Amino acid sequence: MNGKRYILITFLTIYFFLLLNSSLAGKRFNIDDPYAKYGGLTLIQTDRGSGLGGFFEWSINTSNRIGINASLLMVKGKYDYPIVVYDYSYRPYVIEKSDKKRLSLLPVYANYKRILFTDAIANNFRPFLNISLGPVIAFDPPNIPDFLKRWKKMTTAYTFGGRIGAGVDFLYGPGTIITLYFGYDYIHFAKKIDITKYEGEIPEDWVFPEDYNGLKNYSGLILKIGFGKKY
Repeated sequence: MNGKRYILITFLTIYFFLLLNSSLAGKRFNIDDPYAKYGGLTLIQTDRGSGLGGFFEWSINTSNRIGINASLLMVKGKYDYPIVVYDYSYRPYVIEKSDKKRLSLLPVYANYKRILFTDAIANNFRPFLNISLGPVIAFDPPNIPDFLKRWKKMTTAYTFGGRIGAGVDFLYGPGTIITLYFGYDYIHFAKKIDITKYEGEIPEDWVFPEDYNGLKNYSGLILKIGFGKKY
């Protein structure tokens, strides 16, 4: 996902939340409940793909929350489909990826959220800072069309990741919370995963794109929109 798309999506999302907040003007809900718990779902967009997640948070007091969040990210790439290259000076050859990228990442993070300006903003939204840490599991099936063979030959990889960012919580009504979050995910494996298999003759001087034959680093920007319930 390029920077322009991130800026556009972020701008439209912020505009939506500003409209939402203006519609709630004059209605005061208890967003600073020190005993509240929150749980819900999140829609996620990252540099390398998109996904769906869930979260649960416990309030320590009006300014601090702890919790857990997990998400399943479907990784996409520039070279998801077969590439055919011809060298007419020598003889035609083919460099082909067997099938599209199917890598999935499962981060499971412990979460700390610092709520800002609890005594300074008398409205139904609260900005926050956030840090999350925990294990990340990669599910890496082979790039073959057959579903059963992919499932049987799937490999896994593990690492420890983290996320840092900031956002805004909006309390919509007495029991619904909507969250906008923007941050950075750090996910780095010890060895390359999603290794591609090639068919055909490959010249010795061919330089492959960095993310065509597997990567160690899956870090990048992350944008989340959460929909939760206050308990």
